[in-house]
Amino acid sequence: MMSDLIEDPQAHLFRGLLAVSTPCTPPNLKWKERAAAYGVFMAAAMLLFATGMPMGYVLPRGMALAISVTAGIAKLVYLFLVFPETARKAERASTVEPNPLRTMTSACSLLAKNAFAKRLACVLVFTGIGSAGYGVVLPPFMMGYLGYTRKDKLVLMCIAAASALVAFACLMGPLVRAFGQVRTLQFCLIASACVPLLTAACQDQLQLDVLTPLLVSPTVLAIPLFSALKSAVVSSQEQGLIQGAVASMSKAGGVVNKAQYVPSAEEFGWL
Repeated sequence: MMSDLIEDPQAHLFRGLLAVSTPCTPPNLKWKERAAAYGVFMAAAMLLFATGMPMGYVLPRGMALAISVTAGIAKLVYLFLVFPETARKAERASTVEPNPLRTMTSACSLLAKNAFAKRLACVLVFTGIGSAGYGVVLPPFMMGYLGYTRKDKLVLMCIAAASALVAFACLMGPLVRAFGQVRTLQFCLIASACVPLLTAACQDQLQLDVLTPLLVSPTVLAIPLFSALKSAVVSSQEQGLIQGAVASMSKAGGVVNKAQYVPSAEEFGWL
């Protein structure tokens, strides 16, 4: 939800990074400790992102786009040529089918075997569907109603990033130890449901600036918690398959709902 709040798709990037990194998680790591481990990983990624993020608001759009494309190409080269888990030896030992249809079939079969995994997948799909409309309406709400400029959004982005770093570094471990992963995830989902309602009630920028750090922390914690719970229900060889399948289902639900939501928003004058 933080990405929707600041008009940036970074939360989807973090989910993708977790899907790739989960199979690389040490197999001797206890499943109860995985949420904290994923939280540390996301804190490091968030720190790097927050370091380079201001450049996107300061540099000209053309230069920022060129830097982004160059960095993306460099990441692809590293991923396919250097990254140990995607080397040819690892590909031969992988249980994932090279045929996409067979991969989808294997993923659905894996989900069908575990009721808890199916429930998690359903929650993620509905989360993607619910956040799609919020992401469509929020940018014009921020700019047209609250009067945000690029500089104002940069400040809000820094506030959100700082809140997320504090959540990953300081809150994840104590919350999981005190309440467990499932109960902590339930708290995070309740907070996520409150975000659109409270955001719509904001009358000025100050209210949204105050609201952001309060609700970003619990909502971003849901991402590593989802990944930790999903990784606990399958073997280490099937981690990538289950993570990729559930992430694809969640994203597909959001895309379908967004395609249906945009015409309705235009008809009612929300855009």
